[in-house]
Amino acid sequence: NQAPTVIHTCLRNTLESTAKTSPTTRIIFVSFS
Repeated sequence: NQAPTVIHTCLRNTLESTAKTSPTTRIIFVSFS
């Protein structure tokens, strides 16, 4: 079951793209990683 991995990847990609425009999200992204 690779669903968790796919979801995690989607979240990472979303956070990564959002982090480019939002410093707050960047902090969350770093913590999430």
